[in-house]
Amino acid sequence: MAMKIGWFGYGGNQWLVEMHRDLIQEMGHELHTCHEYENATVTYSKDTINQFIDSVDVILLPHRESQPAKSTNKLAIAWSRGKPCIVGPRPSYMKFVEDGENALVFSSVDELEGSIRAMEDENTRRKLGKNGKSTAESMLHPRTSIDKFFESFAKVNSKPHVHIAIPHYAPKADYISLAVRSAVESEGVSVSVQIASSSKAGPPEVGNYPNVNVYHQTERMSFATAVNKALKMAPPQTTHYLVFNDDAILSRKALKNMLDSMGD
Repeated sequence: MAMKIGWFGYGGNQWLVEMHRDLIQEMGHELHTCHEYENATVTYSKDTINQFIDSVDVILLPHRESQPAKSTNKLAIAWSRGKPCIVGPRPSYMKFVEDGENALVFSSVDELEGSIRAMEDENTRRKLGKNGKSTAESMLHPRTSIDKFFESFAKVNSKPHVHIAIPHYAPKADYISLAVRSAVESEGVSVSVQIASSSKAGPPEVGNYPNVNVYHQTERMSFATAVNKALKMAPPQTTHYLVFNDDAILSRKALKNMLDSMGD
């Protein structure tokens, strides 16, 4: 019996699964896709994505080695719908995947063919779908992640400390100087600021503040890389994080109001 093998995504990476279309069809199955381009089986939107996932038998999520920092979002969504998944060895996936238990992992065309053959068994699909959903609910649900995040930092220090991560690329430093000044002069909360810069003009001059640090490298960082670099440099007393654009300005009570709105 032919299976419907599905891939979904908003970006332009549908070629990752399209390169396997011939194999899937030669094995007697169908490839269905959900994205925003014209050749999609279903056009991607917040109103169609869940219905699309429910309509297929298996979700296929290949991995692009040049994008190792991609999140678990697609896998979490598919798992949450109870769908069995075949995935590439993306680092963020492998933190949660147990090959053969809650998903099947492939690193080559031959392994993909073997995984598809395994999915032809209805009991295998049922087992992987059930275990994947359990993994999503216990480890990837937003509420679980948020609770663990705040529990960890509450143990470090009961007094709030906001660590502000600022990626920086622009050659001009006037805007970022104002952004940093507005952060360190915020009232009612302890702050630290870490700038991760790959500006061609060199590290920005932002003033002499004891709680502001600048990391600079000549090789351009992606936004995600710069944010992660800045977050990793947070002091141990940090209880909250804020990712901040290098041209944004905080009002004097913005951070305090932010923390007050979050409650305990």
